[in-house]
Amino acid sequence: MPIFIVLSKLTDAGFETLKSKPERVKEVNKKLEKMSVKMLEQYTVFGEYDFVNIVEARII
Repeated sequence: MPIFIVLSKLTDAGFETLKSKPERVKEVNKKLEKMSVKMLEQYTVFGEYDFVNIVEARII
């Protein structure tokens, strides 16, 4: 499967959820796997984006 880099931002509500429930990241990754997206690596970053995700995904 092809490998992609995904840049993502949290909303204010998303940030609050992550702060109160850090395991939410793993829950989201499981939902992505059901859509044929496998999280290979995930990094928290500073600046315009909050996360850099390296994923393997099937293109439909």
